[in-house]
Amino acid sequence: MNQYVLIANTSKWDKDSLDNVTITGVQTITGNKTFSGTITVNTPVNTTDAVNKAYVDAVIIQVMNSFAKRMKLLHLQQPEL
Repeated sequence: MNQYVLIANTSKWDKDSLDNVTITGVQTITGNKTFSGTITVNTPVNTTDAVNKAYVDAVIIQVMNSFAKRMKLLHLQQPEL
């Protein structure tokens, strides 16, 4: 598979560079990176997957609703004094 990288300040592509970041495939990228655009994160499947804000918000609402239901059940099950 040919990989191409733009050489700084030129219009030439280096197809033999081994340190290119590619669009597909498994890679380890080290160092600090800053992204200026929006990063899209899919719904997590594995325990090490990243999550997005919408996913976290939905889980928090589920936990809060579950807690509220359990508290209501506990309150209903308490004997009157």
